Amino acid sequence: MPKKCVVLIILLFLCGCSSIPQGTISGVEESESLPDATLPEIELTETYINYTFSESDELFLSESVFVGDSIIRGLIDNGFLSDENVLAWGGVTVGEIMERMFPLPTGDGEVDLLTAIVNRKPENVFILLGTNNAALYGQDGIGAFTEDYLRLISLIKTYSSETAITVLSITPVNIENERLNNELIGEYNNALDAAVAELRDENVRFLSLDEELKNSLGLLKTRYGQNDGVHLTAQAYRTILWTICDSNN
Repeated sequence: MPKKCVVLIILLFLCGCSSIPQGTISGVEESESLPDATLPEIELTETYINYTFSESDELFLSESVFVGDSIIRGLIDNGFLSDENVLAWGGVTVGEIMERMFPLPTGDGEVDLLTAIVNRKPENVFILLGTNNAALYGQDGIGAFTEDYLRLISLIKTYSSETAITVLSITPVNIENERLNNELIGEYNNALDAAVAELRDENVRFLSLDEELKNSLGLLKTRYGQNDGVHLTAQAYRTILWTICDSNN
């Protein structure tokens, strides 16, 4: 076979292999981490490599509200969801977020967290809080952490009784220190999982993100962590949303 033909075949093969299927979520804005409004490329070893967010997934997410700290705020910062679907304050603990104020969707003033949730009438509420509790109070703070979490869940159920509540596990880190490490985060998650299970409420569940976010060493996968080892990349948020949608199917 002529050498030119061999070279052409190799080039065509390489070009064909470079395309990785990706899904998109409507409303994703252009950014450095999400070029051309597409979700980030992911490795072939991931279980969700061929997963595309369906119309039902997008509807499910649009009818949901996400509550949390700066970790959840990243859903807005990376263009996955709008502030209509995210109620987040950076640096807050579980107890503190109930004291924060949030803008109304109309822009006419601010309301407390519970009023903000009720006004949005969500089918689902996803809560991810606890990183700051763990970092600030360590093992001694686990009891107060679960008490505050259960109080938050109870208040949401009282004022938005038809809303299903999913408690998301605190996300792992890949830079550990005495104040914040994965062993401590695991203790907080275990306590929270047990507390939710004791409620015996079919509309309240605990969903662990560890299986998808952790590597074989039990750390946050490198591609999912920003330079500080705590906050997440766009790829991590895509994985979290995939995990949530997959658990709903």
